[in-house]
Amino acid sequence: MKQLIHKIKSLIRVNFFNVFLRLVRVPNLVILGLMQYFARIFLIGDKNNWLEIVQEPEIFYLSLATMMVAAGGYIINDYYDIKIDMINKPNRVVLNKYISRRFGIVLHLILNTLALSICYLKLTLNVTVFMGLCGLLLWWYSNSLKRLALWGNLAIALLAFSSLAMLALFYQVHVNAILFFAFFAFFVTLVREIIKDMEDTKGDELFGCRTLPIVYGIAATKQMLYFILLLTLSVLAGSILVINIQLYVFLAFFSFAPCLYLIRQLFLADKSADFAKLSNYTKWLMLVGILGMVWV
Repeated sequence: MKQLIHKIKSLIRVNFFNVFLRLVRVPNLVILGLMQYFARIFLIGDKNNWLEIVQEPEIFYLSLATMMVAAGGYIINDYYDIKIDMINKPNRVVLNKYISRRFGIVLHLILNTLALSICYLKLTLNVTVFMGLCGLLLWWYSNSLKRLALWGNLAIALLAFSSLAMLALFYQVHVNAILFFAFFAFFVTLVREIIKDMEDTKGDELFGCRTLPIVYGIAATKQMLYFILLLTLSVLAGSILVINIQLYVFLAFFSFAPCLYLIRQLFLADKSADFAKLSNYTKWLMLVGILGMVWV
């Protein structure tokens, strides 16, 4: 009997762990952590001592706190979007299905409190304030901004920018190179968020969201995305002139060609499934951007 009870408890723990991993979007958190570690190794350096950098406590605490705030953001976003997600992505819904909404709020508060505590005790006051503002912006986005045309997209893009900008704030070296990749993260995330809105128009429209594709239509939103992608390449190309000429390799192989391919596929896309594929493609584009740091 005791063995049976032990097995049941173990099963509950495993199931909760798996559900929690789904809730906080672990693959996205891994990308976020990799981006910060790559920036620390290849942009801030010294990359020849990469093993020592990997073991450095400051970057560990910074990445851990960032991922905790991001995980809390995913939870609070699901908290406000349960009804919409039941229409747009019913198979991905976790809250109210495996975990109660109330417990979701508790997890959100715990993650943010732990993140701010880590920043205050192990890093600096500036980083603590910066991280707190990121957490507030995530809550504001989930509560109202995401239902407004463009504002929600800009908020998430700004948070992607902030995940690298906080390294510049903490280490205060090679700031221009860090900001170059921070702007890349900003633009790629902005594109991805708009594409996700195009994918989710059915549920968003039903619950009164005023996203770009709902307000202006799919065709006009596509045109805006073409403009953003071309602007991205222009800004990055201009930045290279004052940062590092080696970044032309990054622009040519890791940005220019993938962005042109994205524009082509975006032109052909017309169904929700097509936009879902493009949304996943932008994740790979972000990963490619992280690898581009190696060439600096």
